[in-house]
Amino acid sequence: MRGRAGIAPLRAWALVVGYMGVASALALALFFALADPFGVHLRTWSWLGPANDDHLVRDTA
Repeated sequence: MRGRAGIAPLRAWALVVGYMGVASALALALFFALADPFGVHLRTWSWLGPANDDHLVRDTA
């Protein structure tokens, strides 16, 4: 049976995974809200698309 100390790393990992999921969703929402992904003006906010991909990969790894 695990004590409280054995659960601490799992809680920390769950916090990290939750944060990465929220950050990924936020980057995706901002990308579609600000970058005009279906238009021609992608330069200013175009980094949000790859940022979402990066966060998503780190979240699921």
